Amino acid sequence: MNELTVFIEKIYHYEPAIYDIIYNNVFHIFKSNTELKMAVDVWCGAKTRIETEQIYGHISLWNTCAITDMQGLFMNRNFNENINNWDVSKVVTMKDMFDKCYKFNQPLDNWDVGNVVNMDNMFDECVAFNQPLNNWNVGNVRNMSSMFDGCVEFNQPLNNWNVGKVTNIAWMFVGCVVFNQSLNDWDVGNVTNLERVFWDCSKFNQPLNKWDVSNVVTMESLFSGCSLFNQPLNNWNVEKVVNMRWMFSNCSKFNQLLNKWDVGNVVTMQAMFDECGEYNESLNNWDVRTVENMGSMFWNCYKFNQPLNNWNVSNVENMGIMFSGCSEFNQPLNNWNVENVDNIGSMFWNCYKFNQDLNNWDVRNVVNMEWVFKGCPNNQTFEKMFNGSI
Repeated sequence: MNELTVFIEKIYHYEPAIYDIIYNNVFHIFKSNTELKMAVDVWCGAKTRIETEQIYGHISLWNTCAITDMQGLFMNRNFNENINNWDVSKVVTMKDMFDKCYKFNQPLDNWDVGNVVNMDNMFDECVAFNQPLNNWNVGNVRNMSSMFDGCVEFNQPLNNWNVGKVTNIAWMFVGCVVFNQSLNDWDVGNVTNLERVFWDCSKFNQPLNKWDVSNVVTMESLFSGCSLFNQPLNNWNVEKVVNMRWMFSNCSKFNQLLNKWDVGNVVTMQAMFDECGEYNESLNNWDVRTVENMGSMFWNCYKFNQPLNNWNVSNVENMGIMFSGCSEFNQPLNNWNVENVDNIGSMFWNCYKFNQDLNNWDVRNVVNMEWVFKGCPNNQTFEKMFNGSI
């Protein structure tokens, strides 16, 4: 940034009226989205930047007041310039804007993003980015999926954001390994997709009990890898949710009541609590009649030992590895209707205390029984356990 640019920056802060005159009459005004993208292309070229600055001026001073589309503008660029004074008030989409800008870490808090509708992938893999954005007016944004995906340094408050129109926040904070900010006041009532929102947010442990998730259809991997997360969610209305696969996978501290949940529409609970080493809460009143996949559901839930005899599992097809590693589990399951199950491989592997009769089970449709009782006491024969129905 040259001396003239620094001088104009000072005018912006101390004499805004004069700055507006300069901005609108001196700085290069980009009349089209295409012109701006072409200018960015040559600016980011190592051999053409000087020529670009001679034509348009320094990038921090470009007049973008007419621009409506900034999609992918700096995508995959070696870019880290201050563009905080850009006029983005007419911009509608910022999708992929800084996607894979590995070095970008500049303030953007002056931006008026009030007309932006799409922020999908906006800072995806901006591994250095950690700037305040809490004053942004995001009231018109509909899509924030993958917005901070891979922002490993990002840990800024966003509690003031009005996300009431947003329908998709899937993958929003994936891999934000230091992110731990309060989001409990967010209005997520229109959100339908919560897939992997906090995936691998290993430090995240904030309350979310105020969230209205009544329109959410998928919660796959929502908290997967949130190794510190242990917050109450029992008041959530999950009646529309179809997918809970890997929802709490590797949430090693999680041990909260979920007995009030209406899971009557859920189809898959595969690996839902896998590696939840502390989990040991009652789920016996759950209506699981629509569930088809329970594979690895309680895998390595070392402390889990709760009754599940009330479950209607008549539609389940996969129970492979379901209780594998549940070293404390020893509950009656003999009344389960497993006639549609085709996989029980490793189902009770290393359930050291499991010693329940399963002689009522009809396992004639089971294809995989490998290691089903490996590590169980007495290691009973299939004939005894399943009453010869094989």
